[in-house]
Amino acid sequence: GTILNDGSSHDIAVSNFDTHGFVQWQNVVDHEAASNTASDMAKFGNNLYVIGTENPSGGTVIIKYDSIGSLEWMDTIHQSNFSRVAVQSNGNPVFAGGGIYGFSEPDFRLAIYNSVTGTSIFQNSPAQVPDSYSDVSVLKVDQNDNIYAFGFSSFFGVSPSYKKLQLQKFNSTGALQWTKQLSGIDSTDFAYSVAKNIFIDNNLNVYVVANGTALSTNSSKTIIVKYDPNGNQ
Repeated sequence: GTILNDGSSHDIAVSNFDTHGFVQWQNVVDHEAASNTASDMAKFGNNLYVIGTENPSGGTVIIKYDSIGSLEWMDTIHQSNFSRVAVQSNGNPVFAGGGIYGFSEPDFRLAIYNSVTGTSIFQNSPAQVPDSYSDVSVLKVDQNDNIYAFGFSSFFGVSPSYKKLQLQKFNSTGALQWTKQLSGIDSTDFAYSVAKNIFIDNNLNVYVVANGTALSTNSSKTIIVKYDPNGNQ
């Protein structure tokens, strides 16, 4: 979570509880930014990875803790908006998010880090498209360490402007495999679509769940879409 540290700025706070609800350890990250907000975390073995937003500079703070809450490493990815974290089978954390305001990136950003050294193994550089924006709501890794990011891509230069649900698959090293924008819920009527979850079966078929609200009737709608490993619906 986030705590107010001196009446004017915020720090990322992490607490670990046992099965009975007793605090095992607590840690506060006093970062140099004026305001830091935690957005997601993932546990792998006894290690914990935490991701947060650095304000007002527009960056992402990524942190690794060991089993007793000691800080193992921390890094800042400047000019980024990573918001989700998952972990591959070798323990390396994967971070995903959208482009920050002003960068106009309709595709998702992805970064893979070395779990031991805390150094970047891979970061992509999405193409910039005017009047566009994207963000990731769900991030998953399958049994082969392929990576799936599910969220939205917006294009403000079209009329009317609205969010289109977007699913992108990357291989284990971060190379983009395919991009799908969901049909049936992201029409202009269903302008406020929300990515909810991803499920991956043993055959590497991908199931995504999303919902949205129709502008004309103010009614909700849910959609479930299945894709095979090649992205065929």
